[in-house]
Amino acid sequence: MQLSLLSRFIFDKNQYSTKRNEAKYNAFLPQPQYPNELSVYEVSDLLDKKVWELALNVRVDKEVKARADFSTVHFQDKSNLLLNRLTLENDQHPHPRHCNIKNFPTDKSEQMAMAMELASISTLKLNT
Repeated sequence: MQLSLLSRFIFDKNQYSTKRNEAKYNAFLPQPQYPNELSVYEVSDLLDKKVWELALNVRVDKEVKARADFSTVHFQDKSNLLLNRLTLENDQHPHPRHCNIKNFPTDKSEQMAMAMELASISTLKLNT
């Protein structure tokens, strides 16, 4: 896995807290239709403005409220027993920068623990 910066785009207000200025764990839970993976975008070389432009094209049916940025360096940290099990796959659909974080556990409590860990390493950015 190459080291890079990823963005998880957030479309629902219940997935982040402005009071605490953080993404909530539920922003990092896999969707029921894709229980083993999480959709993210690789944004390492983009200026902030370009990341938001990318976000506008992700879901034209919903407004992007925020994003959670985090580094893949945490996936390679052997002391992080949760995140070092994950893999990053660039699938380039629906966009060349689209990736899936794969190997989420099927157990719901393990998924929640992993999502909490991802939330803790992320930086919230609001779409203002």
